Amino acid sequence: VKEITSDKLLLNSRVVKDKGIKNVVELISQSNLELNIIGKQYTYLKWWSEMKKNFSESVSYLGVVPRSELFNLVADSKFLVFLPNVPEGVTLTILEAMSVGTPVITWDDYSYPEIVNPEYNILLPHVDNFIEIFKQEYLPKLESYTSYDKRCELSRSTLESHSIDRFRD
Repeated sequence: VKEITSDKLLLNSRVVKDKGIKNVVELISQSNLELNIIGKQYTYLKWWSEMKKNFSESVSYLGVVPRSELFNLVADSKFLVFLPNVPEGVTLTILEAMSVGTPVITWDDYSYPEIVNPEYNILLPHVDNFIEIFKQEYLPKLESYTSYDKRCELSRSTLESHSIDRFRD
């Protein structure tokens, strides 16, 4: 059983609009959850500077984290949140989370449903009212998670099922 050592969700991304940071911060602000944001920021981005000024106490920007600390931070998070504004392929961020057994919250479109199983992750509909859907359908369950029991094992096994080894004779 993977015990949750942090109640915080994690957003691991470069700080650019395409990565959907605003989506994630809005989602967190509508809940009792907490969020750590890690990744490179670009100080010339006016929208980011304005957004950081308005962070609630539940959102923390940790900046760039050394790779030696990254996997522990990902593994200790309750969920990885990845809600980009533009389609992306299979992202390293999601794969890294799954490799250490951390479940993922992401969209139910693009390539994500191919690797993110909704049985033990959260696939949100990519619609304008996704925050309302999250609050009604997922938030009560998410706030009560204290351990992942099979989730950790299943998340990792899903990742392994997509590895090159499955194609070998």
